[in-house]
Amino acid sequence: SRPGAPNHPLLAGSSTSIAPRWRRQLAAAATFFVSGLEHELFVAYATRRLGWRWLAFFSLQGLLLAGESELRRRCAAAGLRLHPAVASLAVLLVLGVTADTLFWPVLMQPALVQPLVAAMPGWLLQAGRAAPWCSSALGVMQQWLRGSSG
Repeated sequence: SRPGAPNHPLLAGSSTSIAPRWRRQLAAAATFFVSGLEHELFVAYATRRLGWRWLAFFSLQGLLLAGESELRRRCAAAGLRLHPAVASLAVLLVLGVTADTLFWPVLMQPALVQPLVAAMPGWLLQAGRAAPWCSSALGVMQQWLRGSSG
């Protein structure tokens, strides 16, 4: 058994080490890229148009994750530690900006929204109207659909 193996039971009988940081980051980025590609294919199937925004959104998340990891590592090496609340706020801010520019516009395409709302069973729409957090979103969607169809 290697020194320190009792702290890592999965590695106790293994001669391999944990993958280098760059390989883990590349694997995460590839996973986000494939997720974006899959989302684009779903939207293309529904709208009969191929886009790029969701592929860009998910690919960017992989790069941002690698950047955040590197920034945390460098801050720790310099003896700096960001308060968790500030770090969470920064992540939510970046996610909000990227979602507003790349994620949500895809969902607001009439070719995607109209069939989804039309396919919703009546009981789901009624349940959505009863829940305060859903009723305002449903109202906005229905107003938007009325405005885009006329």
